[in-house]
Amino acid sequence: MGRRMTNPEAEIANLVASLKCGSIVAAAGCGKTEQIVRATQIANGRRLILTHTHAGVDALRKRFITHKVDSKKFRVDTIAGWCLLYAVSFPNWSGLSCVVPKNDKEWSAVYEATARLIQSGAVKGVLTSSYSGVFVDEYQDCNGHQHRVIKAIAPYLPVCVFGDPLQAIFDFKGQSSVDWGSDVFPVFSKAGELNIPWRWRNAGNEDLSEWLRNIRSTIEQGGAIDLRSPPTGVTWQPLPEKPALRQSKVVSTCKALMNKASNGYLVVIGDPANINVRANLAKNLAAVGFSNIEPLDCKDLYKFAERLEGSTGLVRLEIALDFICACMIRSDKTAFISAVKSHLDGSKRGSARFGALIEKGIAVVKDVSDEALLELIASTTI
Repeated sequence: MGRRMTNPEAEIANLVASLKCGSIVAAAGCGKTEQIVRATQIANGRRLILTHTHAGVDALRKRFITHKVDSKKFRVDTIAGWCLLYAVSFPNWSGLSCVVPKNDKEWSAVYEATARLIQSGAVKGVLTSSYSGVFVDEYQDCNGHQHRVIKAIAPYLPVCVFGDPLQAIFDFKGQSSVDWGSDVFPVFSKAGELNIPWRWRNAGNEDLSEWLRNIRSTIEQGGAIDLRSPPTGVTWQPLPEKPALRQSKVVSTCKALMNKASNGYLVVIGDPANINVRANLAKNLAAVGFSNIEPLDCKDLYKFAERLEGSTGLVRLEIALDFICACMIRSDKTAFISAVKSHLDGSKRGSARFGALIEKGIAVVKDVSDEALLELIASTTI
């Protein structure tokens, strides 16, 4: 049973700081990061704070700086980075064989190795002498392997996990997030809840704040959200039934909004599992100032580097142009290759269009150094 609080917003930091094992349910924009920082500040000893992304790590560190929390009171890390560090540092106990994981299967092995290491008791002294407790942020994005790691820590250190059962951003490509009813609450019982959307209330949008708060119960009961009567600041644009027509609808809507807006930013959330769809959307919106936020795993960049390794001559140039065309709009690989070949043969075709870029392309053909390649990539679009 969770502890009953008369004023959850006021008491939550004190509760979290003293909690031995539990969870805090926190909707987006309801002050979760603020409470993690406050709890760390008033808690005894040093807290390990784990989250999923480097962006999350950065956000937490900035908030600690804002609140002037002594850096000796916390360590912030990604779950992946922390697990890899421990599993690699104690290979005999963890049994980890792959120390440079590159795919989901290898990362799953890292988490299982870390759970095995902690459960063995071999690092109990290391954990208890290093930290006085653990906070885990965005717990709804944990998969089963990561959940086993956090469960393994709980017998040795106080653990409080923060998250929202109604959110999960990594539930794709066959990876399933933890189930709060069957996985989380039986281990980390619900101790409190943050449900006031301070982010929008503080921005002066009380209407949106209350709407977001009220629809949670509808979603929890399996109901549908009625967007026909949205709050101030929310507009519903139905997409065409035919998938082929949907992106053009998104593009036209975004352009119309940008033309109306005198300031601020517009964020478009594309298909999370299809980088090509997101890139194409960014290209179609580039003229009005949009750019694509690259994924943290940089898979396309790694693939480019692998293709480039050992390449020479025109093949090297073609690989470089494939990368350039994937990143930049109005790039013409065929015409540029033709111009470079022409100049290599002593002709001057394409000089008017490409100018000095042709010499940079020739340098890539003749020189396998990184400098020649970077010079071309850093130049204007072709």
